[in-house]
Amino acid sequence: GDLDTAITKYTKGLRYLREIPIFDEDNDPEDKLRPQFITLKVPILLNRAMCYLKLAKFAEAANDCTIILEYTDKEITDKDRTKAFYRRGAARRQVKAFEKAREDLIEAKKLDSQDKAISNELALVEKAIQEREKREKQMYSKLFS
Repeated sequence: GDLDTAITKYTKGLRYLREIPIFDEDNDPEDKLRPQFITLKVPILLNRAMCYLKLAKFAEAANDCTIILEYTDKEITDKDRTKAFYRRGAARRQVKAFEKAREDLIEAKKLDSQDKAISNELALVEKAIQEREKREKQMYSKLFS
């Protein structure tokens, strides 16, 4: 429940991971360290993103999710990719980036079509887009009448 402390701890964990040497032929000739590194880093970023969401730090939450989504499909699980799309979509909805939020939530829905939270968040985005379009239509009708 202490979200600020949790964020501090997750950030500290990420700092420790940054001290791992570069993954190249000399340091990791069999390419075994990189998958282990990603296996540790992704849950930390997902958890920190959730804390940021709960604290209404939406840009930070979206940023953590974007880092995760930059990994290839082979490097992270569909479950983690789904969470990252969902959390980034939720963060983007809160900052009124509705089209980008919709894109993220549609991708999350493709990965897990049964998840009610994704469906609910997508419905909120669709409603917000419709309301914005309705307001714009009313505004433009007043300008041109």
